[in-house]
Formats: sequence, structure tokens, C-alpha cells
Amino acid sequence: MEISSTELKTHLGEYLNEAMRKPVFIKRHKSEAVLISREEYDRLQNLEDAYLMNEIHLAEQNGYIGVEETMKKMKNALSKS
Repeated sequence: MEISSTELKTHLGEYLNEAMRKPVFIKRHKSEAVLISREEYDRLQNLEDAYLMNEIHLAEQNGYIGVEETMKKMKNALSKS
């Protein structure tokens, strides 16, 4: 479902209920945000945490890559979230 930001303001409660079932895409000229349930947000955060923990585990197995490379990877990962 895709709605305008004006529509969201007008019917916020309705779309909060809808977001419990599926994502609601909010647009201003183009899709700019997604309204999701807290449950879905937590699930995505847990997936990201698991991915990052796996990356740490792989680094421990394969040897560390150094501070500079680690900082680059962290900045890259944070810019995507």
C-alpha cells in the first residue's frame, strides 16, 4: 500500500493499524518512508544484529583486518541502516 504524507496525517490511526499487517509506503513525489509494525522492526533489527555478529565471528576466524578497514566497514554498514 502506498499513501501520501497528507493522507497519513489525516488517517494516522487507520494506517497504524494497517502497518500491523503489512508495510505502508509513504510518499511525497516518490516513496520516501515505510511504516512498519514494531514487531517487524524488531525482527529486522535482530536480523541485522545476527549479520553483524556473523561478520565479527568471520573476522575472528580469518584474522582481524585492522582499525582503518574496520572503520570503513562500520561506516558503510551504518550508512545503509
